[in-house]
Amino acid sequence: MNAVRALLIAGIALGIASGAQAQQTQGWYLGPQAGWTHLNEFDTNIQCTVFRSSEFCSGRRILTNDITGNDTFRLKMNAGFGAGLVVGYQGLWWQGLRLEVEGTVRSNGIDTITDTTGPAFPAGSSTKARGSITSLAFMGNAIYDFMPDSVWTPYLGVGVGAARISVEDAGPSGASLNVNGHDWQFAYQGIAGLKYAFNAKWSASVDYRYFGTLDPTISTNVLGTPVSAKGQYRTHNVFLGVAYHFGAPTPPPPVQPVAQPPAPPPPAAPRLFVVYFEFDKANLTADGARVVHEAAGAFKTTGSAKIMVTGYTDLAGTQQYNLGLSKRRADTVTGALVKEGVPRPAIIEAWRGKENPAVPTPDGVREARNRRVEIVLP
Repeated sequence: MNAVRALLIAGIALGIASGAQAQQTQGWYLGPQAGWTHLNEFDTNIQCTVFRSSEFCSGRRILTNDITGNDTFRLKMNAGFGAGLVVGYQGLWWQGLRLEVEGTVRSNGIDTITDTTGPAFPAGSSTKARGSITSLAFMGNAIYDFMPDSVWTPYLGVGVGAARISVEDAGPSGASLNVNGHDWQFAYQGIAGLKYAFNAKWSASVDYRYFGTLDPTISTNVLGTPVSAKGQYRTHNVFLGVAYHFGAPTPPPPVQPVAQPPAPPPPAAPRLFVVYFEFDKANLTADGARVVHEAAGAFKTTGSAKIMVTGYTDLAGTQQYNLGLSKRRADTVTGALVKEGVPRPAIIEAWRGKENPAVPTPDGVREARNRRVEIVLP
């Protein structure tokens, strides 16, 4: 569990260093995960496909000339450890959805073997065992965050993929019998957890995962005899993860003041056009497209050299999220102006998030007149 402690200490250190809280960051993220895994007790049916008299099959000596044979054993597992790496993207289609891929290794030691049928051991008797069962899984996960605007967000998810189940040096303790082999199988998992955003760059999560595969079959050779063992692989897991987020928005550059010549004539009053947006949206409405068309026409007829486009949001949500939303709105209006024939170099774009609301309101209030992009012809 040392790796789990290291991840937890790293997460706490990041939270102390950050000082400020942040909502869940949209975009790409990458990070490790590690934790405890429990492999359910399961029965395995071991069959000899070919053997001759005086050879071993399933841990017992066959004294006849049979050409098939089998035993059923129950394996009890020790608690194990899992670790892996996750790459994902948050907010691909809407804010709360995450899609990710992971590669994870889980390993459990074998505690005891019980012969449920005999005669390798007396029926129902158990013996201490050695060896381990390991899975290497590659999964694609879909996860939904229920509170993406909060630093704390519970989440649920599902995953599918493929897993390589490996049996390594399995057998009764003190016996010379060793079973080794592997099998690839379809894998699935259910996920439930809680994530915390320390800041825009770092987050940590703890979750429960039920991970399983279709029943693997291990084909190997024991004491010169081909042997086939079919079992189950179902696990319970508690994982701690830390993630680095690449999508944190950067603040816009400051607008540089334009030097004015001495004693200029009184300038004409700037013309203002306002494009309004729906809540948490950055696409143009029909009214917004009409305003952009009017602004582009005014730019062409007045002979202005520049046109300023500045995005804003209302006061709902955090400034960090709204800063990115106001940029997307400004980008939308800029693209529409260019389609209307305004040269792109003539457009000065800025985005302010929750700053300078047109209608002052308390923080957190949704106000339609504040969800806007202002187009100014100086």
